[in-house]
Amino acid sequence: MAFSQGIRFNYVTLDAAYSDTMVQIMKIPFDPNINQKNAAVNGYLGLLATPGYDWKFSLVGSTGFRAPNIDDLTKLNAVTGNTIVVPNPDLKPEYAYNVELSIGKTIASCVRLEGTAWYTWLRDAQVIEPIKYNGQDSISIKGEMYQTLAPTNAKKAYIYGLQGGLRAQVTRSFSIISNLTYTYGWVETEDVPMDHIPPFFGMTSFRLELKKFKGDFYVMYNGWKRLSQYSNSGEDNLQYATEYGMPSWYTLNLKLSYQVSKYLNIELGMENILDENYRKFASGISAPGRNIILAVRATL
Repeated sequence: MAFSQGIRFNYVTLDAAYSDTMVQIMKIPFDPNINQKNAAVNGYLGLLATPGYDWKFSLVGSTGFRAPNIDDLTKLNAVTGNTIVVPNPDLKPEYAYNVELSIGKTIASCVRLEGTAWYTWLRDAQVIEPIKYNGQDSISIKGEMYQTLAPTNAKKAYIYGLQGGLRAQVTRSFSIISNLTYTYGWVETEDVPMDHIPPFFGMTSFRLELKKFKGDFYVMYNGWKRLSQYSNSGEDNLQYATEYGMPSWYTLNLKLSYQVSKYLNIELGMENILDENYRKFASGISAPGRNIILAVRATL
């Protein structure tokens, strides 16, 4: 059994100023000179146990701190759909309190299973929310009205997730690798989903490695992102989703390589073999269709 611990002191300063032209164009309603100084002490405590029968357990508790950056405090004109993000010079740091449990097991010296569960409590979490700008809930840009949003501090929020992994060395040359990730986030104060939370995703790979030849056939997949799981801040680009949210998808992919000589290697790959039409969460552009890659690598 082993213990680990650490402590860190953070001190962050920020000084920014808007030009007179920007103040006039955007009718900035606050002092154009923005200054912040933030400090925090963070630490972690970890426990690692490796009992017999190829087991591994780890438990980690930690704290985190994030001071507002230049974008958070001063960003202007981040237009998404019919919304616009305006600055909030009163934004405060957010604090995180984390706990993580991991379990690993090796079976018959050739199969490795790992699982991790984690939970994060956020205080003064930085989230994008509607805000009034110069007393109005929207502003006009070139004749178009845009709802005003700004990074603000929510009192409480949480994020938790699960991650699983498998690595099986079936033979000396053939192996199977797979990993899965699930994440969930919620703003307790507003009772709404957090933004930037991806849907369930993962990858499974079948690999063959010989003396001169390597092959990797792998499947990438994403679960549904339902409309009820989208943040209302606009950061998740809801306008690019369907009426049911962002559909699940998977792709089949293949990569091959052959070492012709000590100095020459040829690689051939095909991504999205079935030419699936899919779009990643929060993206406004469909992912590429079937894609063929040919590469020749020479070393001298």
